This record gives sequence, structure tokens and C-alpha cells, in this order.
Amino acid sequence: MHGPVSGPGAKTFRRDLLRAAIAVAAAVEAGSARAGGFEIPDNGAEAMGRGAAYVAKASDGTAIYHNPAGLARQRGTHLLLNGNIFFHSFAFQRLGGYPDDPQDVSWGNADYPLVQNIAGPFFTPFFAATSDFGYFDRVTFGAGVFGPPSVGNRTFPLGVENKPSPSRYDFVQSRSSIVYPTLSAGFRVTKWLDVGVSGHLVLANFDQTSVSYTDLGPGICKENEQDGEPKREDFRCDSRSTLQASGTSFAATLGVMARPTPSLAFGASFRTPTNITASGRVIPQAPEVLPEDQELAPGAATLALQLPWALRVGGRYIGMDADFELYELALDVTYE
Repeated sequence: MHGPVSGPGAKTFRRDLLRAAIAVAAAVEAGSARAGGFEIPDNGAEAMGRGAAYVAKASDGTAIYHNPAGLARQRGTHLLLNGNIFFHSFAFQRLGGYPDDPQDVSWGNADYPLVQNIAGPFFTPFFAATSDFGYFDRVTFGAGVFGPPSVGNRTFPLGVENKPSPSRYDFVQSRSSIVYPTLSAGFRVTKWLDVGVSGHLVLANFDQTSVSYTDLGPGICKENEQDGEPKREDFRCDSRSTLQASGTSFAATLGVMARPTPSLAFGASFRTPTNITASGRVIPQAPEVLPEDQELAPGAATLALQLPWALRVGGRYIGMDADFELYELALDVTYE
């Protein structure tokens, strides 16, 4: 677009251009990305107390998550309620400063301020029940509901010190949850070998807010510069979008545990990848530069993502005095 545009036709053009810009921004942000650390080890009070080295023991209800083979030797009926509370302190400071003209806004050319996560604590419960029903000698069943050990709420403010947040194009807010209703079984194959399997129903809910810069043309959005380089950043052309979507999927965890001697135990578990396709809507908010009467209606949205597979292997040595455990050395390795 060249030169100023006005009139009813211009309003329609700008609205269509805005929708196109939001669509392009969404397409760019939906590219492939890989990073470690989706989960923060780990679920379960005992597993946490052991530094998450638990795959070769898994002797309580969290075996439905860590290693379902650990159910096989759990006799009787047991109930377990655990929970994680995450305090996610995260702060960063973007290099440089605002490219805006100081004659237009008070923060023009000011350094970017520190941005912090203000979401507060996040709680993830873990409930499990295990039983051999007083009948089975070599089989134990388990059922439970839990979430991955991860932080589901992050909020970085849209404004800091009465200035537009310097992090707004990277991340604003996420209030998402993933829950795993689970059925499990562990089976003692031999005196020294146990196997197990868990089936997970995956219930996912996403509520995420993001901000995109929507270039509506040089006559509308300012072309800023910083250190002689063009800077495509104008708070008046920021468009906020909120994605609300939910979906279901399935996953499984396979486990094995070997106890060749009373002092040695080895374990391994494999969790399959989880493909989630969530459907819902995106609620857009038009940039400040457009007239108030040019509202954007919510639209249908689909979010597709894959949680990675995870392999855990571990072993432990138990120092014994007759039937009494004096001490233990354990090591786990997890590949995600």
C-alpha cells in the first residue's frame, strides 16, 4: 500500500489486511521448535526426595507414571495423594531501548525495563490407587489422575513502568493444563522380572494470549530505527490475540524391572509421544491505530502439537544387613 488511504473502502481494506497480518503472524509462530525442559523433574514426594532416581524402585502409586512394572510387587490396597507446587521465578531484560520518538511518547529512546513472571504459584496434584484386590499374587492394578510436572501458568505483563512491555512479542500469558487419567497393571513374570503398562487418556486445555505486530502500511504504522537499523515495532499497531482450545489424545507407558539379587535392581520405562490436536477459537483485538468500530469477531482455531517420547533407565544398589536396608545408591538417566 502506498500513500494514505481513507473512506469506507479503506476501512474494509484495513480490516482485511489486519486479518491477513494476524494469519501470517500465526503461521510464522507455528513453525517447528524443539527445546528441552518441558517437564521439571519430577512427580511424587519420594521420587523428588531421591533426586528423581526412581525408575528402578517405583514402589508407591506414582509407579503408574514412573514405571508401571513397579506395581507388580505392591501387595494390598493403597491410596496416594501427592502434589507439586511450583514457584516459577523468571525475569529477563531485553537489550537496547524503545525505538519510539521521545517527542511522541514519554518512553521514547528509554532503555527496556526488567520483565518478570507475575503468575504466582502453580499446583499439580497426583492421585493414585493400587490394589491386588486380595486375590492376585502376581498382578497389581493401578488407577490415577495426574499432570506432567510442569508450569502451566506464566504471565508477563503487557505494560511495565507505564511502558509497553519489551517482551510482548515473545510471550504474554499462558494458562494451560494437561491431565492424564490413567489405568495401569504390573505383572510379576518371574521371581526377578516384572513388567507393566499404563494407558493414559490425555485431556488438554489451552488458554494463551499473544501480541503480534501487524504492519498496516507506512501511512499507518511508524517505521522506527535503532542504531541505524529498521525496527518494526509500533505499540499502536500491536494486535492482541487469545487462543482458547481443548483436545484429547492417548499415550502409554511401558515398564520393566529386574531384581537379579536382593542388593541390585534395574528398571526402564518408555512413554510414547503424545499428539494433541486442540480445537477452539481465537479472540483477536484490533490495534489501537484502527477506529473502535472496526472490531474483529472471534474465529475458529486449531492447535496441533506433539509432546515428546521419554525413555528412563536406572539402577540401584542396596546395602543390606540381613533383611534391613542400610543405605542405597541410585542413578537414573532420562532421554526426552
